[in-house]
Amino acid sequence: MFLFNSYRNFVFFLFLLHASGTYAAEKNTLFWEGESENGSEVTLSVGTVVPGNTQLNNPLTLQEAESLALKNDLLTKKLDVDSIALKKKGIAVGSLPDPKLKLGLINIPTDTLELEQEAMTQQVIGLQQAFPPHGLLDAQKEQMSLMGTAQSHKAINQKYEVLRNVRQAWLSVYLQHHTGNIIKKTDNLFTQLVKITKSQYRSGRGNQQNVVRAQLERSLLKDRAIKIKAMEESSLAELGKWVGTAQFNRPLSLSSLAIPGIADRNTLALSLETHPSLQASIANANAAKAGINAAKSRYYPSWMVDLSFGFRETAPTGQQRADLMSLMFTVDIPLFTSNRQDKWVTAREKDYSSAQYSTAEQKRNLQRMLDAEYSTWLRLNERLQHYRETVLPQANQNAKAALNAYRSQATKFDTLMRARLMELDIQLQTIQLFVDSAQAQVNLLYLTGGIGHERYQAD
Repeated sequence: MFLFNSYRNFVFFLFLLHASGTYAAEKNTLFWEGESENGSEVTLSVGTVVPGNTQLNNPLTLQEAESLALKNDLLTKKLDVDSIALKKKGIAVGSLPDPKLKLGLINIPTDTLELEQEAMTQQVIGLQQAFPPHGLLDAQKEQMSLMGTAQSHKAINQKYEVLRNVRQAWLSVYLQHHTGNIIKKTDNLFTQLVKITKSQYRSGRGNQQNVVRAQLERSLLKDRAIKIKAMEESSLAELGKWVGTAQFNRPLSLSSLAIPGIADRNTLALSLETHPSLQASIANANAAKAGINAAKSRYYPSWMVDLSFGFRETAPTGQQRADLMSLMFTVDIPLFTSNRQDKWVTAREKDYSSAQYSTAEQKRNLQRMLDAEYSTWLRLNERLQHYRETVLPQANQNAKAALNAYRSQATKFDTLMRARLMELDIQLQTIQLFVDSAQAQVNLLYLTGGIGHERYQAD
């Protein structure tokens, strides 16, 4: 029995030693990537009953998820339609009003209602055409066109945001999935630890507290695994919203992560000037400026021309009566402008000032995002490098040292447990830093369109 227990303890120590050194085969390899995922496949169908078999041979990649999200986004389609509608309205409001056809009878005698009785009786046909104040049509057309351009830029910005959102959702799934794998490996380790502590307790070389402590830590680890699973399912639901229900039952390709690289800071700063959210704000400001021109045009009179022809019947005596033609002009007289035209101009000037403030604020927001996210990205990369090159190896060495000390009975079981839990926390912190860095990178990609140096172009 003694030989059997010694052999079992030796095998367990070898298992611990192997597990302690699995954080990375090389420094350039992420310890949670490139491993077999059999039994831990993530399928995009959490919380949804979808008929059909899982498409194991057709995993969904991040790049495909991005394309599907852009294709399925309804808000982008709405903004595109709004842009077209506004530009069509611009053509309409920039055109002259339709002419009016005038038909009627005038000067009919009321005693007989006979059309030939009186010489003044006429059958009238005519046309009326109104002409708005000078410059109004051009200003209204320009204003609507600029509003349509603003919607075009908003549609492009929405595409940028869709790329950012689907990448953030993917990163969340990626984090929870690999975190769950780390927890699962540690749980296997703690399961063996519980068995060994029980064996040592039965053989008289351990105490009951070690058994209870090992069981407690394993129970807490299981609770952590349940919480991570719940967060993973929530992240999958968010991702499913972007890629659509047609992609449910497809596994996700989470063995590695590929996100486009970002440009240098100067290039990022230059990209702010052409960012679609800022361009949309500028277009709205220009539309407001065109509104000032439209208001000022109301100081000019509008006018209307009326051309009519009056046909008269033959007189009762048989005498032919001459037909008549009328040409009239009607002109507005904008004399009292203080309560109308002046107020319109003042209101439009305030609208323009408001739009300029919005543009300046949007530019500040983009600059603030660049400053904050770039700094965050740099510092997270520094911390990640420090963890991978220094902290994680030290935690691994600490776990090995605690294991060796425990084997030689130079330290207590609590010391070994703390070392293992510390290594676990550092592993989890490392993958969290990696994902946080990737999320900051995704936010920076939003400033350049999310796809490197390529751009979506407005119509």
